Amino acid sequence: IGSVYLDLGDLDKAEVYLNNSLKLAERLGDYASMGNCYLLLGLLYKEKSEFEKSLDFYRKCAFIADFIGNTNLFAWAKENTGEIYYILG
Repeated sequence: IGSVYLDLGDLDKAEVYLNNSLKLAERLGDYASMGNCYLLLGLLYKEKSEFEKSLDFYRKCAFIADFIGNTNLFAWAKENTGEIYYILG
């Protein structure tokens, strides 16, 4: 649901749902879902121009993705990290 609100541009609702999803994933030890939440939260904070927060979530995403061997998720995290550094100059 959080990703839908993110796509619709309702960043406040997206943030609530993504944080709730992240808490549930952490409680369950679901690393794949944690990684996806981190990636989406990174995108959310990029949209809010909160670039340091965005980078923090991308780093967490990349760490989890590497830990579980999800190369696609790892690549998305690194690509988005590069976009932030490009924006920052």
